[in-house]
Amino acid sequence: GWYLGETKYDFSKPVTGDITLTAKWVEVKPTYNIKITVKKDAETGMSLNAYTVEVTKDGKNVDYTKITFDGTKIDFTPGRGTLGENQVSQLTNGGTATIILSDGTKVENVNVEIIKK
Repeated sequence: GWYLGETKYDFSKPVTGDITLTAKWVEVKPTYNIKITVKKDAETGMSLNAYTVEVTKDGKNVDYTKITFDGTKIDFTPGRGTLGENQVSQLTNGGTATIILSDGTKVENVNVEIIKK
């Protein structure tokens, strides 16, 4: 909003002389979320788990080149893939990850939702 000194300016009052207004605002940063869905591969009977990854910015899907789940050495590439049992056991809700977006931007400390089916 607009301020006269430290007071929010009231535009309904008449101006009776020279004044200097200052614009003040709070930066709103985008919200990124990662949802990883892990599902046992029942068709092959293998101990691999299929996964899908969805990355959103303010609720809209975004493209990325890599996600690293913080505290692990697990990297996710776009779309689908498989994980071993040991990797799946390292994934916990409430964790965070680092995303490298398609334009090269690095976004850190992104909340991760893990869905195990």
